[in-house]
Amino acid sequence: MNFPNLLFSLCLLIFSVFILNNSTDTNASAAVLGGDSGGGGDATEIQVDEIRSEILRWIENAGGQDILFPPEMTYDKYASAMKSVLQPHAVIVGFIEKDSEWDDELRVSVSGFPKTCRSFHSRKDLKKHILCNIARFENSSESDQYKLIHHEYASLAGIEKNDGASSDYFISKQLSDYFVQKLVLCLSIKKLPKKTSGIEIIHNPKYPGSNRFFSASVPSAVFQSSENGVCRVLGFEKAVEGSSRTDFIRANTIQIDFRGQVLGGDQEFRLTEIVCLNRIIENSVKQLNVITANDLVDDLTGRSFSASSKNSTYPSSEDGVCKLLGFKKAVPGSSRTDKKFRETLQVDFFGEIVAATFGPRMLEIVCL
Repeated sequence: MNFPNLLFSLCLLIFSVFILNNSTDTNASAAVLGGDSGGGGDATEIQVDEIRSEILRWIENAGGQDILFPPEMTYDKYASAMKSVLQPHAVIVGFIEKDSEWDDELRVSVSGFPKTCRSFHSRKDLKKHILCNIARFENSSESDQYKLIHHEYASLAGIEKNDGASSDYFISKQLSDYFVQKLVLCLSIKKLPKKTSGIEIIHNPKYPGSNRFFSASVPSAVFQSSENGVCRVLGFEKAVEGSSRTDFIRANTIQIDFRGQVLGGDQEFRLTEIVCLNRIIENSVKQLNVITANDLVDDLTGRSFSASSKNSTYPSSEDGVCKLLGFKKAVPGSSRTDKKFRETLQVDFFGEIVAATFGPRMLEIVCL
């Protein structure tokens, strides 16, 4: 073989190895990479395109005029920029299972912090892109998905600007004020729960499966529980009106409304006694998950999450911490801190770590 042919064969071999290595990494990292928005056929990609379409329809119908905008932004500027970027196929939407080790455009993490989605202008095709971690996106609630997708399109439109790993959700967070739940009518006949007659005096009741008292039902309590609601949580039909008592000792409590739904988890006077009527045999209550200091730690860094209190300069979102731990949301006001300063991580509303901080740590929180 002469020298030119040998050189050509060697170059061809090197090129083949390069392509093979890149192909292997791409398959491992971008196993669920989509094409133009709405065009890939993947269920999650279709969901994103439906959200995009709904946000566009909402803006085209003059939705969101009551949104509070930053000083430099007006509704007309917002609507014009968003309508442009929300058009079909204006943005390429893709999904990955994990970040690529070699390709910056196949990474969702920013500055080492894991994100759910990331928007960017590609240097390869010069087009606008949104890339999401499919597992984190699918584990987000529908309302969070709307806020996430709105934020990524708003970022591409230059409306919400990010600073490194810290994301600006100033407008996107306000979408919650416009959500309308759509109900699907179903035909279902359910038997009423069976009841046994009787009266019971219950001392020092706690929310089932937790170490938390109920908040007292006395007028001096700021976060009062409903007596009927407490008895329903405990498996009874209702309470004897005015039967609850308190020792006026403040404790970690759960506030309950008249339906037996959890309202909050603030420190309050604890309920020490209540009289309930008619135990319900078939009863189910929402499971509370009390997470303590040992589990409120990032596995990789060993750092605690920052407290959600006013004493924290970089407070974590209670809902965000619970989402990061795999739950749906937090009981409002349920987190606690020992107020001692140490190295911590700040978690935002979407369950993403956004900053490394120094301040009081979160010591306990109740998740749903």
